[in-house]
Amino acid sequence: MKKKTLKYIYYGIFNSYKSCIKKKNYSFYLDKFYENRQKQIIKQILKSIASKKPILSFHKQHTQYLINTISILKKEKINILDIGGGWGVGYANCLEVFNKKKISNLNYHIFDLKNVCAIGEKHFKKKLKFKSKLKYIDNLKKISTLKYDIIFFGSSLQYFSDPFRELKKILKIKSSLLLFVDAYLTTNETFFTFQKYYKSGVPHSFLNKQKFLSILQKKYTLISSSYSHTIRLGKVGEINMNNFPKKYRVNNSFNLILSKKNER
Repeated sequence: MKKKTLKYIYYGIFNSYKSCIKKKNYSFYLDKFYENRQKQIIKQILKSIASKKPILSFHKQHTQYLINTISILKKEKINILDIGGGWGVGYANCLEVFNKKKISNLNYHIFDLKNVCAIGEKHFKKKLKFKSKLKYIDNLKKISTLKYDIIFFGSSLQYFSDPFRELKKILKIKSSLLLFVDAYLTTNETFFTFQKYYKSGVPHSFLNKQKFLSILQKKYTLISSSYSHTIRLGKVGEINMNNFPKKYRVNNSFNLILSKKNER
């Protein structure tokens, strides 16, 4: 039997996260398939690191921007907060490219769901030589008063149930730079949709760009904004939303870098 090719990633228009999951009955991140898939990816990446071979480019399409930003910071000790960093692919990319001295001076903190953090602790962190500076956090209240050099959003903000509320909370954490990779913004009103992901799916928001920037620019200055090169259904950068009414269609996601106003 011929395997069915997925034509679109996104389906439906909803005014809230709750109405989206009520309609679609989503449970993706709690699905056993998700954990098994991540275990496979972790195993592949650990093998690449151990053999000093490149991690597959697909796994670096978001975190490579973080690596580049870390590289230009003129500091010995660097503190990173990775929002929605999963099991730690960003830290794996750091292990791939930086020397032992750089890694030993890198505090890398990941904020994500409790079960996702557990996957990282069990299947990734335990296998590492350089792991003392890697920390998983499943509650924003548990984040230390440490000042971060970079708060990194690697294609993650769109999966929060209330993105603007959570963004405001995160902005209370001190950081010199904000780095957004693959941010989904729209000139329309904010809306939610259902994203097909592996064999299941997940609610996904498209945020009103004006409101998004107005929240950020209270404390930060926008340095750069560019189109993302995320790969979707084999195509680089392009979002196919031809199954949506024209006013809801978004062609590209964005990469943004912002710096703290009083530090420029």
